[in-house]
Amino acid sequence: MSPKTQTQPSAAAADDAAAANAIIPATPPFWGWSKIEYPEPAGYWKAVRIDLATGGWVMQLGADPHPATAPYTPGQIVVGFQWRGYLSAGFHTFLVRFQTGPVSIRPNGGQISAALFLDVDGRGIPQAAQSNSVQYLQVNRFLNYGGIHSVSLGGILTAAYTGAASPYGEIINFRSELNHFPPPYPAAAGAQAAAAPEGLDGLDGEVLFDAKKLKTVEISPRKEAQARLDSLTVNV
Repeated sequence: MSPKTQTQPSAAAADDAAAANAIIPATPPFWGWSKIEYPEPAGYWKAVRIDLATGGWVMQLGADPHPATAPYTPGQIVVGFQWRGYLSAGFHTFLVRFQTGPVSIRPNGGQISAALFLDVDGRGIPQAAQSNSVQYLQVNRFLNYGGIHSVSLGGILTAAYTGAASPYGEIINFRSELNHFPPPYPAAAGAQAAAAPEGLDGLDGEVLFDAKKLKTVEISPRKEAQARLDSLTVNV
């Protein structure tokens, strides 16, 4: 066959091939991801700072001033990062490493918990945040269709109080690292995976937070770099 008559792959076919081999780039930095924003719950105050270059964050949740007759008041905030994009059908392994700094849990008569999480398509696994430790979370998930999927990671503070109780919680996380092992890799870098059980619908795991409250803000490398530069103090 002459070069003039050879069939060339179409641009669409090339795009499909690239999508089929899609892999989430190892992080950090978290360029190409979105920041997770969660509303301040009624009866509470929150403070959040995120470092996109390292995947670190500081998150605080405390009770607003209230009378001793205050009713039962629950509250939760979620901080972290979300990636959305094409992933092929098949068995995927997602492995995240958190380098956690100080974690403060002060019930002060109420309830408060601090957790780290890894979530795929709205379901995942939590793990109690521990002070000054390295912690790993892994999700092995069979995706039964090739298409748009989401991967989220971060921290959760959940609290509740009644009456004069005033719970407070804080998570300082220095760094987050995510590695993604797509098909056809059954296992890599110590991440164990096995053939997907028959009938697995890909939705195994807990619902960790109210997805309707979760909002994401796309990360702009240029804007974030400028904000980081503006935050530096220059000593003359």
